[in-house]
Amino acid sequence: MLRLFDSVAVTETTPLPATHDTCLGYYDVSGTYDKEFSCNNTDHRFCCGSCFLRFCCADRGKRLEQKSCTNYNTPDWIKTQSPSPGPTGDTYDPELDQTNTTVYITCGVIALVIAIGICVKVAYDKATKPPQEMNVHR
Repeated sequence: MLRLFDSVAVTETTPLPATHDTCLGYYDVSGTYDKEFSCNNTDHRFCCGSCFLRFCCADRGKRLEQKSCTNYNTPDWIKTQSPSPGPTGDTYDPELDQTNTTVYITCGVIALVIAIGICVKVAYDKATKPPQEMNVHR
């Protein structure tokens, strides 16, 4: 014979939803924007680190107070500069350009030093080697 239990109260403990932090998007020390991310993976539920380097950690005591950070806007040093102004009306005058003259003088001096070095080498070789006699065998 089967016996049925009339009102049996079964209580199950349902886990409370785990709260997790969201690390807000910020500009790091190199000026790169790091996107917002949630710390909802495993036990690392809190946004920790510093204003310029954020990561998820498990220790609530190391939680970063993100409201005190000020690096949410593009840093001034990374903002693009306005383009430089155009020419002021000065025209190019090849007579005033000394670039070619400098190149010619430099190359000429180098060529002269090489030529002098070759002449000195030839003169030294002639001075140190005795003249050879011509021996003709008959």
